[in-house]
Amino acid sequence: MSGRGWTIFASSSTFHNIYQRFPDNDSYELIAGAPGLIFFVFSSVESYAQFDDMSAAGDKTAQGFTVEERTAVQKFSAEGLLSSETNRFRLDPAMSYVSPETRAQDPAFWIPKKQVARATTQP
Repeated sequence: MSGRGWTIFASSSTFHNIYQRFPDNDSYELIAGAPGLIFFVFSSVESYAQFDDMSAAGDKTAQGFTVEERTAVQKFSAEGLLSSETNRFRLDPAMSYVSPETRAQDPAFWIPKKQVARATTQP
């Protein structure tokens, strides 16, 4: 997320009240190397189906916003948010370099058995 209004929105008590209702998200501010304010919001899930659950829970939470909270979110979306982008990534154990201790915690995931291709014969 980026935009000039984020500072006003993020510093308000309304934002903190809203953000506390989404405990599965971690947010970080980029403080160098960008022309303006940029925030990253991360959510970790064990399966992609949980993204659907989180979306439904977010919609339900938004339905419970007070008038003040709804107004703040609408104002932020209209005046403060320059852009928003969503990316979904999957952790691939074959492309990850982790310590032996981490591998030992879940060997079925981190050290999967390789499937052997069977030779086929042509008639």
